[in-house]
This record gives sequence, structure tokens and C-alpha cells, in this order.
Amino acid sequence: MNSLTAQYEALANKQSEEALSVKAALDAAAADLANQQQALSAAKATYDAEKQAVLSDSAKRQLELAQVPSSLSVQSAKEDLARGRDGVTAPISGVVTSLSAVPGSSAAAYGPLCTIQSLSDVYVDVALSRYDLEKVKPGQSAVVTTLGRTYTGTVASIDAMATAGASATGTATAYVHAKVQLDAPDGDIKLGLEANVVIATGEAKGVLSLPISAVNTDVSGQFCYVVENGAAVRRDVKTGLSSDTQVEIASGISAGDEVILNPQDVTEGMAVSSDPAAAAQMPADAGMGAVMMG
Repeated sequence: MNSLTAQYEALANKQSEEALSVKAALDAAAADLANQQQALSAAKATYDAEKQAVLSDSAKRQLELAQVPSSLSVQSAKEDLARGRDGVTAPISGVVTSLSAVPGSSAAAYGPLCTIQSLSDVYVDVALSRYDLEKVKPGQSAVVTTLGRTYTGTVASIDAMATAGASATGTATAYVHAKVQLDAPDGDIKLGLEANVVIATGEAKGVLSLPISAVNTDVSGQFCYVVENGAAVRRDVKTGLSSDTQVEIASGISAGDEVILNPQDVTEGMAVSSDPAAAAQMPADAGMGAVMMG
């Protein structure tokens, strides 16, 4: 009995010592954990502080950048106001052909206020029929008349494609548009108005010419009536260049021949005379004339 008691006490003492040893180890580990947690907290606090400092610098930079557009907008507004007070100056001189701005209203940025067309580069649009197109070429000289003033110009271009239109009689026809550039336009020109254009499609010097009314045409060709021995005689002719009033006579008529200028009612063999005393023998509107050198 005494032996069992002694063994029990010895075992209890051993367990007590082991428990104390385990407790001491746990206490040491707890203390170490506490120290590490403290160090971690300190490191985290340091990291947070540094991170906060970085964010603050970044925020400051973003704020500075955000203020730049505002500053630019204010400066731009001041400049726009100053320019507005000074008025608007067009980059070219010319004529105002349309006006979009309304007095007292706000003007949109970069929006059009008006349209200005330069008077230093003026073109006249000419509609050419297929008959005219055969004779008109770029580079030919032209005379333009509008509002009683006359200007010289040059055929600058001819369209490659015809456009549909109507003739003077109302029938459908096609025209090819050409542009005549004026040599020296001035402030008296009114843009958009009609003009009379004469294009020099050719030039002939030292040739015979007659008024266009003196030249007739039938199935046999062109002819004139001349006065021979007091009678109207048909003379076949060949013509060359022509204008609105005159036509070149290439052959068939000689210089000095007496030609009936308006032969509407004249027939071959009719008695005619250039003598005023005998004028009653011929139609009153026939008229006489000598072919001239042009």
C-alpha cells in the first residue's frame, strides 16, 4: 500500500512538471506572437502612412491637372470676348452673299456668320449648245458685258458632261457648261446676274465680210444676191468665220460687188437698182451694200 502511494505521488509530480514545462513553452510562444503582432502592426502603420503620403501627392497632381482646362477655358473666354469686342474681320475681301448671324443672338463657336465671295476671282458660267461646243476651246478670249460694263476674259474650263435644259422655244435640249474667267473684275460686278458673253472662236484679218442677213441658205448651199445690170443675180458663196453680225466670205463674192443686204422678198432676175431714184423698183427693206474688207 505504501509502495502504490509513493508511485502515484511520483507520477503526479512528473505530470505537474511536464504541465509546467508545456505552460512555459506556451507562454513563451504567446509572448513571441505578441511581439510579432506588434511588429506587424508597426509595419502596417508605416506602410499605411507611406501609402497615404503617395496618394496625397497623386491627388495633388490630379487636382493640378484638373485645374489646367479650367484655366485654359477662362483664358480662351477672355480672348474670345476681346476679339468679339474688336469685331470680326474676314480673311478675304469680297461681297457678302449670305448672312447667318442675327444681331443680339449668341454665335456658336466655329459656326458660320456669313458667306463672302471674292471679287478677285470671278467666273461667268456659259451654257454651250452642241453647235457652239465644236468651236469653243479653253484659252480662247472672251468679252463679257453686264450692267452696261464690258470686261475681258478667257475660257478657263469646259465641263466633260452635258446637263439637261430647255431651249428658247421650250424644247428639251442638252448643254455643256463652260467657265469664263474675267481678267480684271471690279466692285461694280453683281454676282449672280446674267451677262452677255462673246467668245472669240477664231480670227481672220484682211478677208471679205458681209452682214449675216445678206447670206441665204437653201438645199443647194449658201448664196447671196448681187446687182448686175440692174437685176438681182444669185451668187453661190462659201463662208468662213462668223460673229453675231458679220460672216466671212471665203469665195463667190469679190471686193466692190454690190450685194443686197436684206433679200427676203428678192428673187433672181428681179429689177433692182442702187440708184435712189430707182429705189421704188425693189422691196423697201432690201437695202444695198458693197462687200467690205474686214
